[in-house]
Amino acid sequence: MTGVQPPSRTGVRARRDQRVRRKRSELERVHPHLARPENKSTVRRWAELVVLGNALYQKLQAMGVVDEHGAPRPLLESFRRCALAQVQIERELLLTEKSRAEMAGSNSKPVLDGVFSRIRKIHTERHGETVAEEQSQEAIDAPQE
Repeated sequence: MTGVQPPSRTGVRARRDQRVRRKRSELERVHPHLARPENKSTVRRWAELVVLGNALYQKLQAMGVVDEHGAPRPLLESFRRCALAQVQIERELLLTEKSRAEMAGSNSKPVLDGVFSRIRKIHTERHGETVAEEQSQEAIDAPQE
C-alpha cells in the first residue's frame, strides 16, 4: 500500500525547532539588543511560546473551541496560558509600548532628580542659596511636554 505517510515525530520536532530559531532571529534582527547573551534564553522561550501558541491556535481552529457537549476544550486553557506567558515575556523584553513607557517613566525621575540637584548646586555656588532654591523649584513646577 503506497500513500502519504504522516510526518515522523523527529521531523515535526525539527521543523518546530527551525521555526523557533527563525522567530528568534527575526526578533533579534528587529531589536538587536536582545541578541546579547543575557537575553538569549528569554528570547528563545518567547519564540517557543509563539510557535507553540500558533500550533495550539491551528489545532483549536480545526477542532473548534467547544466539544460536542458545548463545553470549552481543555486545549483552550492551554492556549490561554501560552498567550499569557508570551505577553509576560514580551513585557519583560520591553516589546510592548506600555512596558517601554513604564520603563521610561521609572527611569526618567531619577535622571531628572540628578539634573535638578546639579543645577541647585551650581546656582548655590554662584548665586547663593535662595536664588538656587527658587530657580530649581520653578524648573520642577514648569509644565513638562
